[in-house]
Amino acid sequence: MSRSHRPHLGATLLACLLVCAGMGAALRSLTLDFEAWTFEDRRQALAAQGRLVAVPVTGQDQSGQPWASPWGQGAGTVAIVDFIYTRCETVCTALGGTYAQMQAAWLEQTPAPSLQLVSISFDDRDDVAALGQYARLHRAIPGLWQVVRLDRRADRQALLRALGVVAIPDGLGGYTHNGALHVVDGEGHVQGLFDYADWREALALARRLGART
Repeated sequence: MSRSHRPHLGATLLACLLVCAGMGAALRSLTLDFEAWTFEDRRQALAAQGRLVAVPVTGQDQSGQPWASPWGQGAGTVAIVDFIYTRCETVCTALGGTYAQMQAAWLEQTPAPSLQLVSISFDDRDDVAALGQYARLHRAIPGLWQVVRLDRRADRQALLRALGVVAIPDGLGGYTHNGALHVVDGEGHVQGLFDYADWREALALARRLGART
């Protein structure tokens, strides 16, 4: 009887090996050859490889004026981009303070290279009035710091997906989301990802990129 079970055992072992091989290949792909073990590590690696690219989008700014993403326009404008929802009372509020500091630091430069600070809302509830209130709270200067909502939900999802940004409703009217300062060149390539506390480094990179154009 034991002999009759050997072929079945062999087939089972072969199936297990094939499954393990498939899982290994998938894991290797997801971790970029086993170099990125967290989601943010993966985003950093993709940015370093030039594979984190923002898609062009359009929307409205805090004044209700039409807005088009500076990347993909051929103007060579560098952007520092983050994603927010105006009802957030924790991270997004702190991030607004970070942007206010970047705005002030940038204005101290003479001459100031071309730059746009961009805060993009991923919340359908954020209308122009909400954007304007957020902008006034943090003293955003129109033209330099744009607080925007996108025209189409599909465009918003495409941009979030392209940059690996995840925003999940928390069931309490807010969102759980990852975040960073994305330094985006005129072609849409993310040249650097920075924690909010490292805004000076993000600004320095934007300055170097702007000097090349």
